[in-house]
Amino acid sequence: MLRRWPVQPEPIIRGLLLLVLSAVVLYPIFWLITNSVRPNGEIFKHPAEWLPPTPTLEAYGKVFGTGLWLRIFLNSYFVAGATTLVAVTLGALAAYGMSRFAFRGKRPLEFFVVGTQQIPPVAMIIPFFALVRQFGLYDTHLALIITYASFALPLAILMLTTYFATIPIELEESAFIDGAGRLRMLWTIMRPLALPGIVATGVFAFILSFQDLLFAVQLTVSDDMRTIPLGIVTLIGQQNVDWHQMLAASVLASIPLLVLYALAQRYLVSGLTLGAVKQ
Repeated sequence: MLRRWPVQPEPIIRGLLLLVLSAVVLYPIFWLITNSVRPNGEIFKHPAEWLPPTPTLEAYGKVFGTGLWLRIFLNSYFVAGATTLVAVTLGALAAYGMSRFAFRGKRPLEFFVVGTQQIPPVAMIIPFFALVRQFGLYDTHLALIITYASFALPLAILMLTTYFATIPIELEESAFIDGAGRLRMLWTIMRPLALPGIVATGVFAFILSFQDLLFAVQLTVSDDMRTIPLGIVTLIGQQNVDWHQMLAASVLASIPLLVLYALAQRYLVSGLTLGAVKQ
């Protein structure tokens, strides 16, 4: 007779595999946090040490102790928040129309929206720079918001169109029978039903604008208009690099994103899975 294993090997193998993958993912975060509390001269010390022998919060004091970094963080949050609001609002209205109405030119419009995602952002630097200078928006928040929204809006339309298509149209017909107008129906009925898709779209739009460096370099020049990626890059000097301050700023910039992911995780999962299935 075959001898049966007292413990099935599949769960053990799966657990070990997940443990290895978790270690690979978490190691850069561990390195980022531990090196942010090392003195600048010990970051590349050889042989490397897992934990800093003399931890210090000097780098965090430099970040918190200057008003410039506070302005940099506020710039990033304001630009990313405004971009998300514009992209989600306009994207939801456009996506609802494309998912519910048949009109002439709908198919070419859909191909145009998809085609905009195939253009590399670096190819749009000169056109955006010329437009911003022509309209007198250079080195302003509005220049960054318009630029980021132009990239986030097609993504919002694509994501929300597939999500709105999964919502039964009978709900709208019932609302119309009860006397609700189009805008009231969108706000009171469609918005709660589409909330997972809206949150997922908003998170992607926020991160898309929050992490950009390319257009922040080209469309801003003053210190008061810096965003977090640009502020971190400016710590790289010709003679030396303030590594521990760069790492401290990176840690502080990552915390709100982690909190955002944690709060929106439930909506992200349902928003991405339901929006990918056509009923």
